[in-house]
Amino acid sequence: MRNLLVMLVLIAALALSGCTDSRGNRLKDVEDVDCPAGANATAACPPKPPAAKEMYVVATDFSTPSSENFYRFSYKNNAFKQGDLVNITIKNAVGNRDVHNLVLPDFNVRLTGVKDLTASQEFNATKAGTFVFYCDKMYAPGVAHRARFEGRLTIS
Repeated sequence: MRNLLVMLVLIAALALSGCTDSRGNRLKDVEDVDCPAGANATAACPPKPPAAKEMYVVATDFSTPSSENFYRFSYKNNAFKQGDLVNITIKNAVGNRDVHNLVLPDFNVRLTGVKDLTASQEFNATKAGTFVFYCDKMYAPGVAHRARFEGRLTIS
């Protein structure tokens, strides 16, 4: 019985010593390690995933009585590199009559617009080229916004 008790104490001591350093401080798991900026990736300091590059698109449909409806996408930063992680965001402009969406079929992106709010989706820029994105909302039976609501995204 005494041998069993001694053995249990030794096993408990070994198990607990694996979780603390010589001063009794809990050892950090790999996920807990704070890596200094510029540190090389190691088992104790794994590499962080790259941050997504941002593309912000505003959908506007203000209209005037004397002209055709003014539909357009306004956007900045529409050029990326192959391999980039891209976060594309659409915002429907305040005052819009309609709520617009954004479709980028080459990368399976479909953002459903929300009035006065934003919608976002990340995608990997896996292929190079110029790609068209558009609003596929219908503004009249059989007539899509695409003719007026269209933009281009370039990946080199």
